[in-house]
Amino acid sequence: MKKERKILWSLFGAFFLLSIVLSIIDVIPARDVAFRYAPMAEAFARGDWDFAFHPRVPMALPLMAGIVCFVFKCSGFMACKIISSLFYSLTVFPIYGISIKVFKKNYNIALTSVISTGFCSHLIRLGYSGLRDSLKEFAIILAVYGIVKIYQNREKLSGYIYGAVGMALLVTCRVDAVLFAIIIGLTMMIFDIFASKLRFPWRTIIAAVTCLAIISPNLIYNYRTIGYPVSEARLAVIMDKVVPQICNKNAKLSLHQATNGKNEEKKVNSSISGVQKKVLSQPLHDIKSGGENDFGEYLKNIFTGCYPYYLFLALIVIVYRIKRKLWTKEETILLSGCVIHTFGILAQIKIFHNQYYVSPRYLLPAMPLYFGWVAIGALFVINFLRQIVNIKLIKFIIIIGMFGLIADGAGPLIKSYTSSKKSMRRQHSLFVAKVITDDFKQRNISKFYKPNLNIFSYITNYQPFIYSNDLNTISYLSKGNCVGLKNISNADYIVYSYRKKLKEQNHPQIEEDQFNEYVLLKKFCTYSRGKKYSYVSKVYFNNWRSINE
Repeated sequence: MKKERKILWSLFGAFFLLSIVLSIIDVIPARDVAFRYAPMAEAFARGDWDFAFHPRVPMALPLMAGIVCFVFKCSGFMACKIISSLFYSLTVFPIYGISIKVFKKNYNIALTSVISTGFCSHLIRLGYSGLRDSLKEFAIILAVYGIVKIYQNREKLSGYIYGAVGMALLVTCRVDAVLFAIIIGLTMMIFDIFASKLRFPWRTIIAAVTCLAIISPNLIYNYRTIGYPVSEARLAVIMDKVVPQICNKNAKLSLHQATNGKNEEKKVNSSISGVQKKVLSQPLHDIKSGGENDFGEYLKNIFTGCYPYYLFLALIVIVYRIKRKLWTKEETILLSGCVIHTFGILAQIKIFHNQYYVSPRYLLPAMPLYFGWVAIGALFVINFLRQIVNIKLIKFIIIIGMFGLIADGAGPLIKSYTSSKKSMRRQHSLFVAKVITDDFKQRNISKFYKPNLNIFSYITNYQPFIYSNDLNTISYLSKGNCVGLKNISNADYIVYSYRKKLKEQNHPQIEEDQFNEYVLLKKFCTYSRGKKYSYVSKVYFNNWRSINE
């Protein structure tokens, strides 16, 4: 047992180190990290509480990243990457626990499940990204681990506590995880009530109190801010229709008020409780629902989100175990968790956004639930190969496979340095950000301002205001604020970037007479398929009517 524990801790350390190294190489943040989580962490670190939390973003990641940002004096982007790397690595512990309990204390299967999880290339990408999905992954696996423990021993309190902590992390992580947390809680209560005989579910009540204690800061914050004790503003919109009686009339903001000159709620029809609900609709992707091409992309994203590298091997093992009557009820719990999470995400997007759309990363966090069957299949293949080829060759194949998965996980980073297009974007983003940062320092204008709070959209209090038509995260890298196309006249800088073949001079223009001056930034040139391309930016400077003046 001590040997397996040492191996487990060693794997945790190896996966964390791998993710941290990749996160250091990753210098261009994802959109959500740049526009929400990183600025929130930085606001927390400097004690700027009005911008450290927001009704639209559950509290877990901003709080944890904010603590890291404060303690280590790093950027919010780096703090988010540390947190996501940590939870990507921590997942090895509940995965090991699940495999040990479900597969009859077979340590080979358990350790292979852990290795399969750590080397899952798409989970590696989420680990170094700074996004919330690694936290969600850990929460799902921990919650299901609690359910498995409860099923096997309904008297022991530890399973209920594990389930409660998993539920709390789900609720405070992503709004689409709340449904899964509710299902975990109901399952826990059913197992508690219907044990050997009907009984009072005092263990579930203790779990509920534990969960409530963990999520209470998030609930209290939103109750005081938008009037409802929920983890996220979109849930408040639903509660406003279902139970408006509990609304805090003294809340800082009203759900019904339009902020910043616009109301970001849209009315859509849904069938919840048979009542037409008013639900926030912020499309996650610019696609039109219903088109054949779009639906094909939708199915492709579902397939990718199920991680096809492992999926077919797992399905073969599942069918084999069912046919040979080796299947256990604990395995049904794992498979149910994976299926319920997948269809729950798809259903929520369809109901609330009326779109056939899903990002693969929304589905990926639950996929390690089926990695135990992947481990069984992998061990069977290894044992079969041992009978026909040299063991050294098998080890070589395994090592090559692991490095291949790591390379695939680091693929986006590798492309940002090797791909002509992505390399130019990376270089140009950093270069333009430096130009803007250096210029703004010379203006002697306050870095911060006080925007009006928008309930459904996080707005940082950074200056200057920047519009960019192509390099989306320029605003964060410049320590500024992103301005949309509709408000382009308010921008202090307009970054107009374009990538074109050399000798092609025609490209869209911005009306330059609205601005005092512009500077043409240097070209980044590259060759692709024998053709020379350039990446160029014009930075337009506004009239510098600072809102602080």
